[in-house]
Amino acid sequence: MSVCDWGSEFIPTSCTDYAIGGTTGRVWLINKADWGTATITEGATGEITAIALTTVASEAYRLECPRGSLTTDTPVTPNAGGIGGFTHTINAVIPDMTQAMKNSISSLVNQNLVIAIVETQAPKPATSGTGDVKSPPYVVFGDTSGLELTTSGMNLADQATGGSISITLTSPANSQLELNLPKNVDMSTADIIALETPVPAP
Repeated sequence: MSVCDWGSEFIPTSCTDYAIGGTTGRVWLINKADWGTATITEGATGEITAIALTTVASEAYRLECPRGSLTTDTPVTPNAGGIGGFTHTINAVIPDMTQAMKNSISSLVNQNLVIAIVETQAPKPATSGTGDVKSPPYVVFGDTSGLELTTSGMNLADQATGGSISITLTSPANSQLELNLPKNVDMSTADIIALETPVPAP
């Protein structure tokens, strides 16, 4: 038995099967209302293996962020008077300064809720639902309560961001806490990108 076969506390592990951290900088936003009517398929452990949007014209909107500028956080929030849970925060820097992008970000104000599917740097499966994965290719934030735009900035003179748009999406204040950590999404890149196509009218 090699050293790779044992981890902390003598738990068997593998040198070729380990968690991979980091994000690619790509994130897809879907209206929370459209997510609520979508058909979500889950595996035995609760991992999402398929997403089918059903509301006419609903779609996933992709944001492209420079590598390393897309960060996430999911702190636990104890609740002395009830059930505790988690809150989500996503910080993103968006270099796309087109009017279409500005319009999309502007639509997030006034508590318009979304869910976010974040792409990690883990290897992507060729087909969806290949099994429970240690490093999920995608992770969904806001599954229960959604996310809202809480801060936004566009300082054209900011050298650190190149004058890009910066946004922060967080779990809504005074909303139901997320009872679970963000769910893994075991889907292929092609199937995620397919969500960008608006659902046609019947």
